[in-house]
Amino acid sequence: MDNDQRMNIAQQLDPVIAAAIINSIADVERDHRLAEGPLSEKLMSEIEQTIRKGAPQPWEVAKAEWTIWLSCPEWRPTKGLGRGDAWFEVNEIADDDEEGPDHTWIGVAVGAGKSALGIELMFRKGLASYAETVLLEKAQIERLTKIGLRKDASANRWYVPIAIDRLRLAKGFGENDLAESLIPVAKATAALVTAKSDLDALIELVRSKAKGK
Repeated sequence: MDNDQRMNIAQQLDPVIAAAIINSIADVERDHRLAEGPLSEKLMSEIEQTIRKGAPQPWEVAKAEWTIWLSCPEWRPTKGLGRGDAWFEVNEIADDDEEGPDHTWIGVAVGAGKSALGIELMFRKGLASYAETVLLEKAQIERLTKIGLRKDASANRWYVPIAIDRLRLAKGFGENDLAESLIPVAKATAALVTAKSDLDALIELVRSKAKGK
């Protein structure tokens, strides 16, 4: 978004809304800092723990900054080499990147904006183009859809959607127990764990395409 677009948006502000925000600016600033920082950090930590509980060995779970990834040793070409040829990653799924950097993971999780939360299928850079071709095949689309993955509207991104109910999440924070609100995360994890053999076959197919077989 360039300066002209920002100026146009600023000129179109609803005066009533603008006045209300200014009158409560102290609360707005405080609440945004809490939502962006401690609340989002707690949510992502609880999501990580939920995925860990649902993905026993040989599955591997790790947290890196603002994301969590899920993988298996078989998906790595060499033991200990990064995240491997493929993995699943907790990501923000959006049709475009125009919303800007100021929304929070809490907002993403409850679908408060234009984006949503999902566990996305990822491939390393050297395999990504081959994976894109494979994932356009009817048989692979049917395989992923059966597992519970969905393709986003604007790109060849496949992910298990996670829709967290706002009221349940608020109740969970209020009671300091997010387990019930994170049931969608547990279900998404279970779907991937149950489908490991299908995922193994898909990843091996992408590897074969890359090798020219």
